[in-house]
Amino acid sequence: MVKIGVMVKIAARARAKVSLVLVSALACACAGEPGAEGLVGAPERDPITGAPVGNATNGAAAGQGAPLDGGTVTLPDGAVVGQPQGDAAGGGGGGGGGGGGVDASAPPVTTCPGAPATPTFTLGAAYYFSDCAVGAAAGCVAGDNANAGTSAAAPKRDLTGFNVNTLPAGTQLRFARGGAWTNFRMVLQNYNATATSPIVVEAYSPSWGGTAKPWLKASAGISGFEFGTYQQDVNDDGGYVVRDLKIDGQGAADWGFWLRAVLRNVLIENMEITGFKIGLHVQSAEGTAGIRFLTVRNNNIHHNSDMGWLGNANDLRIEGNTIANNNYSGSGFSHGIYLGGGGVRAVVRNNVLTGNSVVGGTCTGGNLTVHGRWDGVTIEGNTISQTSAAGGCYGVSLNPGYATAEYLRNFVVRGNTIVNLGYCAICASSAPGIVMESNVIVNTQATYQAGLLIGGDIGAGDDADTAGVVRNNTVYFAQAGAGSEGVALRGTAGQNLRVASNLIYFGAGSNASHHCFAHPALSNFTTFANNLCHHAGGGGDWSTSFATLAAAQGAGFDVGGTSAAPNFVAAPASGNGYSCQLQAASPAVNAGHPTASSPVDRACGPRSVPDIGACER
Repeated sequence: MVKIGVMVKIAARARAKVSLVLVSALACACAGEPGAEGLVGAPERDPITGAPVGNATNGAAAGQGAPLDGGTVTLPDGAVVGQPQGDAAGGGGGGGGGGGGVDASAPPVTTCPGAPATPTFTLGAAYYFSDCAVGAAAGCVAGDNANAGTSAAAPKRDLTGFNVNTLPAGTQLRFARGGAWTNFRMVLQNYNATATSPIVVEAYSPSWGGTAKPWLKASAGISGFEFGTYQQDVNDDGGYVVRDLKIDGQGAADWGFWLRAVLRNVLIENMEITGFKIGLHVQSAEGTAGIRFLTVRNNNIHHNSDMGWLGNANDLRIEGNTIANNNYSGSGFSHGIYLGGGGVRAVVRNNVLTGNSVVGGTCTGGNLTVHGRWDGVTIEGNTISQTSAAGGCYGVSLNPGYATAEYLRNFVVRGNTIVNLGYCAICASSAPGIVMESNVIVNTQATYQAGLLIGGDIGAGDDADTAGVVRNNTVYFAQAGAGSEGVALRGTAGQNLRVASNLIYFGAGSNASHHCFAHPALSNFTTFANNLCHHAGGGGDWSTSFATLAAAQGAGFDVGGTSAAPNFVAAPASGNGYSCQLQAASPAVNAGHPTASSPVDRACGPRSVPDIGACER
């Protein structure tokens, strides 16, 4: 029996980790996980076609697993992230978990990603559809299902009696711009489709002048687009492109897209996905290759009652999307993006998440959350913003959430802009070797917040934290609440930690009981140096252990650090895109750690002589 691997978090972060398994209670590996729990040495692959585009250094094809035998990890876009995971002996998983060993002998490597893939497809015949339900553009002309539908001049009306799953590879299904359809549902399981000759569902411009995205309205209790077969791991189809449409659940339908079990090579782009319980629900089968080579990009995913995205896949890319105003009940169990279950090689890049989990103007739930067993995940270039947030409105939350053993390995969180979140802007646990770099965190609220946090509540079998890296981030608290911390490494953060070249600013309105850092003993650190923390109001402590920088330096912390005013060109604000640019005379310019700083800045330019903070002058 196959177990569908999307877990639903049903307990708060009091460590009561409970998972709801949708099909079977059998204990088995996490969703989509390759058999060897690894990805080191897997060849770089095109995220659309799955074709190898790089050289394997040690191993199996992507998605099939490779031994955790050292080296760096090449993600599907060409980015390389360091901290190889786990030797044969494991390495200190929390409460007995193994496989989390991290080589801390050298600083982690980070290189810039390549450009997103632009696939070239071989396409064949096209079928045209036009309908004029309520909401269609003026002048709409409906088609007729008696037509062959092979000409835009004589389209069919809808999919009634039309079997999309016997069509040859490369077939295009085109819906008229300005048209509208009711009771829409398309179930795709076409074994003729291939990665390079997919079934394409898209828009066309009709002669009667429609311009708006085709409006496909789903009904209560169903999903708009369905792929794969629920509760099975045998059928393996793929090669689908869905783009340039509006799929609308009208506040009653279940899921805009439901991807199930075993599936490959799916591209969803330039869509509007709204009015569902969940915009995209992705349930990868466990113990198999599951869902892989899935790209979701440049979509507007908004006003879905529960989540924008829920699920897991291997070789996953979520990029360039606007994810807004989802989870409008504000539930703490729902999120704008929720990666659950597990997978390998995922990129979440350049998305805008705003207004999610908001009730009465205040965010009370999740934004971007990851639980489960993931390896090789890059979260970069995203903007996550709120106007007002309660404590439970986390920004990027990477931590255990289930009753089963979890790990978050080879994570890089870089270049993100996070504004006015709750207790934690970026927080991680069970994430050995995580790299947090070049992020800009702004909080203008008079509330408690930890800007960047490593360590926390983990349970039996979860990987222990170790070798985390926090470097070249800018944290700007305009009026920090009591107890706020710029960078917090809890007692469970582990050994071989690196904290370097971070810029932390507390505005004059900050509560006097704030702290630049929270940290364990100096022996836990490989590097703790060249940070700048400034208290504009004169209050606050350097850390939870030392009142002043001088006292900390006397104990061996933050050699090369400073408490001078950073001299921003302007305070980070919405009007300047939350810029962290420094004046030429800033004490942070050329003052970063020469070897422990990130090698690249937010724009992927080199840091030849590193500055302190996220922005390189």
